[in-house]
Amino acid sequence: MSSVVRQDMAAFLHRLDTHIAK
Repeated sequence: MSSVVRQDMAAFLHRLDTHIAK
């Protein structure tokens, strides 16, 4: 569970960062 949540959160943050950066 922790691994899944961490991966999902990482992907979400990465997507947000990319969207903001762009």
